[in-house]
Amino acid sequence: ADVSAGQDNEAVVQNVIDKAIEEFGRIDAVVNNAQASASGVTIADHTMDQFNLAIYSGLYATYLYMQKAYPHLKETKGSITCISSVHGKRPTDFDPVYAMTKGGMHMLMREAAIEFAKYGVRVNMIMPAGVKIEFKSGNPRPFPKASFELPREFYEKYPAYPLGRIGLPDDDGWACVYLASEEAEHISGACLRADGAAMLL
Repeated sequence: ADVSAGQDNEAVVQNVIDKAIEEFGRIDAVVNNAQASASGVTIADHTMDQFNLAIYSGLYATYLYMQKAYPHLKETKGSITCISSVHGKRPTDFDPVYAMTKGGMHMLMREAAIEFAKYGVRVNMIMPAGVKIEFKSGNPRPFPKASFELPREFYEKYPAYPLGRIGLPDDDGWACVYLASEEAEHISGACLRADGAAMLL
């Protein structure tokens, strides 16, 4: 949902849901993976536009997709997976509003897991740490493409990952596949850390 463009967010999300039904006839799984934020901006320096960007793209969009997909997921006994972050539990010291949205997402996931359980709809969460992506929203500087390593200054400021690398998109993708599968039919309200053991340090 794009609040920066001044669109009716509910209508935008409903349109996505309707298109999915039109294309596939049903919805079995929803993955909430959107988030934009002004990285590296302190609480004292955040503007309201930057604050709203993080809240609407992350927490509010997650809420809307849950709400609009739920009637269809009830029919399929489907699942919802929210992509959160280890910073939903651990402060970042560099991205406070982002961390706040992820913390809120944790409680939203738990509430939805209880509410939706009566129809067999499962709601879970994946908590990555650093993930190698082309760029971070709000900070277009790309991560190095030549390796899976973050810049040296990252390791000087933050602990290394015990498994030896940052995350890859596939790490979270396969976790989403599992949580949406029949093999995970008894898992709901759970947080799966896919962080290379970073949270243990």
